[in-house]
Amino acid sequence: MGGYRIEIASKALELFIQSLPIGSYYQIIGFGSEYKVYDDNPREYNMNNIKNSLDTIKKFKADLGGTKITGPLKYIYDSDKNYESIKLPRNIILLTDGEAWDKEEGLNLIEKNNFKFFLHSIGIGDDFDEDLIKNAAILGKGNFNFCKDLEN
Repeated sequence: MGGYRIEIASKALELFIQSLPIGSYYQIIGFGSEYKVYDDNPREYNMNNIKNSLDTIKKFKADLGGTKITGPLKYIYDSDKNYESIKLPRNIILLTDGEAWDKEEGLNLIEKNNFKFFLHSIGIGDDFDEDLIKNAAILGKGNFNFCKDLEN
């Protein structure tokens, strides 16, 4: 993910974080060839946490390599115990602008764990894998969307 692409993905994430409903919880995990967990545990949606998250997002760089989705997904599915005290629906939002090198493995993982979390996927820009976005949402019992018009 190059400079412009990470900038667009970061802006989309900022918008998304600010649009969460009050009383929800969230966790940010960046991914590429490797993944980076920015929040060890789910954060409650409040002004302090949102401000800290927006500050973190502004510092994102395209420094995690290509796109592999199995690492971060496995981390989330394996850490579902962190969500036991939160009595809300569990959702994963997969926001990507590329293709996954481990697409089939990732889709299999999503399908095996769709009883733990719903997975919704959003493709940003012109270079994302539409098949990945659609199938991830279908297998994850969620929704998908394509955001190709980056100017708006």
